Amino acid sequence: KKCISAGTRLGGRRLRRFKLVLARVPDEQAQVQKRKEEGGSRLEKEGRKTKKKKKRIREKKMVGVVSSDAESDELDLDLALGADLVRAAAGADKAGAKSDGPEEASEKARSVDAVGDDARADGGASGETVGSLLSNAGAVLRVDSEMMAEVRGARESMQMTLHLPELQSYTFGTTEPSARAAVAEYGSLAAYRRSAAYRAHLRAKFEERGVRRCVAAVLLVHQHKFPHVLLLHDVAAASAVPDAWALPGGRLRPGESERDGLRRKLVRKLGGSTSSWDIGEQLMAWFSLSYGGECLKLYPYVPPHCTAPKERLSVFVVRLPPSGAFTVPRDLQLVAFPLFEVYNRADLYGPVIAAVPQVISCSHLNFLS
Repeated sequence: KKCISAGTRLGGRRLRRFKLVLARVPDEQAQVQKRKEEGGSRLEKEGRKTKKKKKRIREKKMVGVVSSDAESDELDLDLALGADLVRAAAGADKAGAKSDGPEEASEKARSVDAVGDDARADGGASGETVGSLLSNAGAVLRVDSEMMAEVRGARESMQMTLHLPELQSYTFGTTEPSARAAVAEYGSLAAYRRSAAYRAHLRAKFEERGVRRCVAAVLLVHQHKFPHVLLLHDVAAASAVPDAWALPGGRLRPGESERDGLRRKLVRKLGGSTSSWDIGEQLMAWFSLSYGGECLKLYPYVPPHCTAPKERLSVFVVRLPPSGAFTVPRDLQLVAFPLFEVYNRADLYGPVIAAVPQVISCSHLNFLS
């Protein structure tokens, strides 16, 4: 009314404008109320959809639990139905107690008791079913835990334990050099292995005997709890030549087993007796496609384009006693190198020696004092 009176004072044009505004207000309020109702109904629909979706996800994830829940729901339904029947029968008895006789009343009571017994029996059977399902689930969980414990135990038992004696507990001596006419002609064993005469010799032996079989030993010691590997060095060869460094071992005789041949080579190059060397697990296997020389390349597998490798090298770990003595030929030298020195140095020590740190990295090292 104040707006109309003010519009009247201001003029007819403003009066019409205020009248339009006042007429528009109820329509806008009705629209706002309608939007609120529509928004509430839409939220309710989305909430119902979300609940249904969550229910489907739970049914997919928990099949066993859903089945037990369904059985428990059936149990509740059976009990509820039984209770309803009992109440209905009791109400009927009360209603017809005046008109019925004592015999009919007793028959109705017996029927009501029978219905209650059936409902309790059904409920007990369903409860036993749910209990059996839960007990089966517990048994499955126990079996799974036992299997995981067995897997962990097998994994721990598969881990190799290496006992590393201290380097200071060993003594070193020398014996007569291994005299070879061909080696003496070339000055050193490394130079002879790079010559054409050595490749021709290997070619002839390959045509005669087949694949050349060789073995090598990984001897590990420690100094101040730093693991070291024992390598043989050709004294006459230059230290920068890869053939100048090698693991103790050599070529096998025809028909000789790998472990027996490795013991024979260790006795010849490091002394002791065949029974004193404890040959352990095989660590690596390398294959050569050439007959030696400067083009010699070793692979830890047989390449697919190779029909038959020319040489096979099997590398074993040798378990050393806590103390002992080594006797090395004069043309060779036994040197202990730390593993970090030979790691990733295939250009200097060759691929076999450079791979020793990676191979024993999964083993448990026990440093003996």
